[in-house]
Amino acid sequence: MIEIDPIVFANSARNRANRARPVALTVEDDVFSQRLIKKALSACECVAVENGRDAITAYALNAPDIIFLDLEMPDINGIDILPAITSVDKDAFVVMLTAHTDKNLVEKAVKLGAEGYIAKPFQAERIRQYVDACWKRKHLN
Repeated sequence: MIEIDPIVFANSARNRANRARPVALTVEDDVFSQRLIKKALSACECVAVENGRDAITAYALNAPDIIFLDLEMPDINGIDILPAITSVDKDAFVVMLTAHTDKNLVEKAVKLGAEGYIAKPFQAERIRQYVDACWKRKHLN
């Protein structure tokens, strides 16, 4: 199992409460998809990485408000990364990105804590809807 040091994350997570705008982490191995997501996230501070190993580090360092996590990547798949994130961050807002419509994988991701998924090719509006939902949930709690 992949692990995130909870102590490292806890120190970073405190910064989340004082943000004026959301921080979004995109974990996507396709550079073109990364650009499309970043363009849709103009209201956010964006951090983008191309693989699962970098995702763990970027999550721990940035404590993003929302993460767009590719389901399948060359090194580690999103299904393996998801429980590492949700185990140290009960407020994690993870949205899976997938080119596949395998219902079993999507259902597994939701059971592991994903808020939902976006099928590729995706619409920018769908990305913004998830950011809005995440930001509203943060400010209602």
